[in-house]
Amino acid sequence: MRRWRARLGRLVRRRSPRGVVLCYHRVAGPRLDPAQLDVSPNDFAVHCDILRTSAQPLPLDAFEKARRAGALPPRAVAVTFDDGYADNLHSALPALEMHKVPATVFVTTAGVGAPGEFWWDALARAVFAPHALPATVELIAGDARFVQALGPEVRSALPDTSGDQSTSPRRPLYAALSAWLRALPSAHQSAAVAELIAWSGVDAEAPEAHRRLRVDELQALARSPFIAIGGHSVTHPVLGRRPADEQHLECAESRAALAQWLGAPPRHFAYPFGEGRDVGPGAERAVRAAGYDAAFTTDARAAWRWDRATSVPRFAIQAWSADEFARRLDGWFEE
Repeated sequence: MRRWRARLGRLVRRRSPRGVVLCYHRVAGPRLDPAQLDVSPNDFAVHCDILRTSAQPLPLDAFEKARRAGALPPRAVAVTFDDGYADNLHSALPALEMHKVPATVFVTTAGVGAPGEFWWDALARAVFAPHALPATVELIAGDARFVQALGPEVRSALPDTSGDQSTSPRRPLYAALSAWLRALPSAHQSAAVAELIAWSGVDAEAPEAHRRLRVDELQALARSPFIAIGGHSVTHPVLGRRPADEQHLECAESRAALAQWLGAPPRHFAYPFGEGRDVGPGAERAVRAAGYDAAFTTDARAAWRWDRATSVPRFAIQAWSADEFARRLDGWFEE
């Protein structure tokens, strides 16, 4: 009976109006990019052309209204960006405006106007340093400790100049440190990253390519008729792992900061990291309590009428060529 119900549910969903929400992060490239989330400006312009000619790009608000009504048009798509990098204004916006593709930029408010970089960018620079690493990495953050001895093949491995680190001997170290840092409170993350940068011997000053939006740049971005701004928490924690009071503060204070800078509170929120295990019912309650109308995950599937307003799925976009992007987009509409 359970299997039959599952099959029936898939059939109903397949025959119902569905749309695709895309989640971009960076439009900079080429650079060190172990997560492969940085789409080059040239490729992004082609992505926008594909969306305009082979799909129906909608503002996120219009997409949501149609989704909830079960009235999404064929091949409806909404474009979003996470985090709040400066390149969203300087590199992504020109392509969006040229091709008339609307987008929503979800902003981590503690990063707006702040010096430095997000911890994952600092981590990538430290682990994939262009020189040999010390024999042992040892980091202490509050009660948490990370200790690992490095073999000679890891210590001496140099980064791939193409930016793809998927086969690097240092990749397991990057993954282990990323998981450890993600679990830390934000105050401890900052201290641990400072230790990591010092340990690796890379430049303590973040490169320009890692810069976050300033307040004036955020305001300039919001003035474009093709851009809406959404919340993405204050410090980009894994909300599902934080206490309930912290979840509420992350959602409410990010919305208040954006309202102060932009003159109106944002309507939509994107969960940091955003997979199901990173969210949870507590984060959904915090989003509702903060006053957001909808919230978006990174669960990779098409969105349809019966998705909860506080758990709308998105597809994370990687550094794909035009052909690969078009192929995947077709597959998402057809699945």
